[in-house]
Amino acid sequence: LNFLVALDADEMCVTAEDRVHGESATADRAHLPDAISQISHERNAKARGQWSGGRASRALQTLRHGRKLEEVLPDDSGVDVYFREISREESARSSVHVFRDGMWIADGPARLEPAGFDGANAFDAVLTLKQPASSTSELYELVREAEGAEHRDLRRKEIRGRDRQQRFFDLLDEIARGLRQAAGEISADDSFTPKDFAQIEGAIFKNAADLPPLRPRSQTGSMSTTTPTREGKRSRRRRRNDRTPDAPAGVRPGRAVRMRRSVRGEPDKTGTISRIQVSCEIAAESSSVGLRVRRDRGSDETCDLPFSPEWLKIKQVETDRSSSIQPDEQGREVLIPADSESFTVVLEVPVPDLVGIELDVVARRSSTGEKTR
Repeated sequence: LNFLVALDADEMCVTAEDRVHGESATADRAHLPDAISQISHERNAKARGQWSGGRASRALQTLRHGRKLEEVLPDDSGVDVYFREISREESARSSVHVFRDGMWIADGPARLEPAGFDGANAFDAVLTLKQPASSTSELYELVREAEGAEHRDLRRKEIRGRDRQQRFFDLLDEIARGLRQAAGEISADDSFTPKDFAQIEGAIFKNAADLPPLRPRSQTGSMSTTTPTREGKRSRRRRRNDRTPDAPAGVRPGRAVRMRRSVRGEPDKTGTISRIQVSCEIAAESSSVGLRVRRDRGSDETCDLPFSPEWLKIKQVETDRSSSIQPDEQGREVLIPADSESFTVVLEVPVPDLVGIELDVVARRSSTGEKTR
């Protein structure tokens, strides 16, 4: 799957032989649709660094049935963009698949993420890069550098020099503008209005628009209650002896620690997920932080009466140091090294998917008595 574009362009042919049973299978352009149709239902990749069958199926349809956008970047840039409008039934959000030399590199990297196309009609796009024979492609060189040694993501920090990093983002922004222009903005006729929902026009809307926004409710796990106030005024806090709905028994309150992360589930034979692979950067100054897993239940912090999240029990955490860490007595939290960059969370009870699943990292005192700031 990772070489989908190379196979579809007839630049690659892969044959696998089972010498024990005398069987063989061939992957080439002719056999590609049949092979992908068998795994098109897959939402998650089978292993880290691989592509899911569902994404591969959408990308193949775009390559074969989409149209090529001619004016996104100059002809000598080594970049081809294939574009296909999609229905709401096929996908709720737009997606961009990036390939270099026929090999999959990333889905929705920075500047091409699905959230960047909110408000535009949904689409699927395949971005392919090749080094032109007669010239040097600037974007090709930047992508090759940004993907690093693993060839499965685009990270600006891998590019040397701030000017070259900014140029990388400028080129991706130019592609994003071309995609958004091709998709077009969602018209008022396509907007959704609930049944029996009435809109009342009036000057009161103009007055309300000038009011500053409400402050959000207190963060999950906080033991104090914040009264929403207008921006610029202090909020009133009152201490509570009992636990808040956001901090039920078995979940210790804690101050959130900033963390950049990406997560991917490992489905088992039944299709459920009990292992979650995590790559992260934790902004903590102490040696340890508390990690816990929750599933949001259909409300957010702007609700007057939000539903408390479901805190999932953790069986263990397998770190990149080839060791495992056990949770606390309640199984809700694991103390992990703050410098962890990759680890696997093993859940006590499997979940059907990762929809609504969030990781929380909170400040904790380490064994030496220090505390994250």
